Amino acid sequence: MRYRALCRVALAHDFYASGLCGALSLEPTPEGARLLRNQRLRLTARPGVVTILAQQDAQGSAPMIPLDPSLVLPFRLRVDDRGFTRFTDLTAVRALAGAPRYSNVGLAADARALELSVAPPRSRALAERGADTFAEVELTGFTAAWQAEPPEFTIRFSALQTRWVYYLVTDIDPSRGALALVDVDKGQGVTPLVFSEAGPADPRDELAAELAARYPGARTVRFVSDALVPSRALPRRCLEIHLDGAPLMRALPNPSLGNDSTVEVTVDAKQQRQPSLFQVVKHLTHSLAQIG
Repeated sequence: MRYRALCRVALAHDFYASGLCGALSLEPTPEGARLLRNQRLRLTARPGVVTILAQQDAQGSAPMIPLDPSLVLPFRLRVDDRGFTRFTDLTAVRALAGAPRYSNVGLAADARALELSVAPPRSRALAERGADTFAEVELTGFTAAWQAEPPEFTIRFSALQTRWVYYLVTDIDPSRGALALVDVDKGQGVTPLVFSEAGPADPRDELAAELAARYPGARTVRFVSDALVPSRALPRRCLEIHLDGAPLMRALPNPSLGNDSTVEVTVDAKQQRQPSLFQVVKHLTHSLAQIG
């Protein structure tokens, strides 16, 4: 039996260096699996991409079962990596008044970006079934003409953007010079991050208060990124603490995706709270009594 590619669905995500999302899988619903069998269609998959193939007739020039453009194939997006919600901007999904659906139903024939909308009530049970179901997906418009140049439909996700906040716990005397957090990455096409030392901690900053209480003989210096930082699978390896212009600590760890909080920043001369990720680093020259 010979099969030919009919179309592809790509799960795009700029968190990954490949641009393809490895945290989700596209699989047919039970009804979708039945329709695929009846139409002599099958799926092949690799991380971030699913291909729908059609079994060919005896001549190998057309699908064995004629395709109906009104056919709607239902799928679901299954969550394979629980970290997906931590590094993905889900603002549009959370704004929906129901379960999410990505579909080309009702779109122009040449539309390739699947549109996000609310799944109709009849599909809500599907979208809500199982903790690993993220969204419903529907595809339609199938035609044998696609075989000549299989279209690639896209479901696109954007990385969550946060401020990065570093808490440096140190007993270095301020008279020795200024401390700074510097991104020394000079790689091609890389835009180094810029950090500024923040002023007195926000009274609502419980972590700053906790560190001050835990290390009474040290001080805590906060550095906040000047801009929102998009989450990436590949870490930034060139963040350093400098003292009076010279490296003091190299290769700082990136904030963990689990260290999420908010931070108050000034944007256009107005104070606002923005999502943040934080990391605590320590440089202690003496053995200090730690409380707690």
